[in-house]
Amino acid sequence: MVLAYARNHTAERQCRYPDGRMLFVSTRQCFRYGDPGWDSYVASVELPHLREVRTIDAGLNKYVEQCGCVFCDSSEVESVLETLPRPTDGRGYYLLGRSLESDGDGAPDGFELLGCDLSDETMTSSLLNCGPWQGRLRPLVSRLNSYGLLSIADAREAQRLLPLEWGAEEPHAAADIWVLYGRAAGTPDNQALNPTGLRPAG
Repeated sequence: MVLAYARNHTAERQCRYPDGRMLFVSTRQCFRYGDPGWDSYVASVELPHLREVRTIDAGLNKYVEQCGCVFCDSSEVESVLETLPRPTDGRGYYLLGRSLESDGDGAPDGFELLGCDLSDETMTSSLLNCGPWQGRLRPLVSRLNSYGLLSIADAREAQRLLPLEWGAEEPHAAADIWVLYGRAAGTPDNQALNPTGLRPAG
């Protein structure tokens, strides 16, 4: 059985895909080394080398002021940001997620590429909130970047392997790939977005 570390209580209400739109924006709190619950989290997923995670999963990167995800078109991103809570404490950030299978590529204006996450329709991360990853999946998580995310090539391989390793009946094994981008409040180059000083993998 695949177990989730943190249940995403808001996923059913706030993060299903409406009208086929495959891009969303939200304001999140990052989860990193030293935070309450961090030690038990990395022990449960057997990833002690992680120092921070950025993820689609609101069980790990909580919504600021319970804002939820706003699904939109790429032309609407800036106007949507104006309606969301502004990150103010050096730990919050704007998260933009785009389905790998959707149209468009490249980082939206002002956003930095973070990496790839995988989730089922409830937005529970199969990568960072289920596990630990064993067997043929294990080499993939050994290559996680400084945000705990995968490259596009590794995400595609994980998507292929999850049903084989976990069984097709496991809901979290049927995962979509999301390309995640981050943006801190203020200028796009604000170093609060990447306090580790490490660059994400491409």
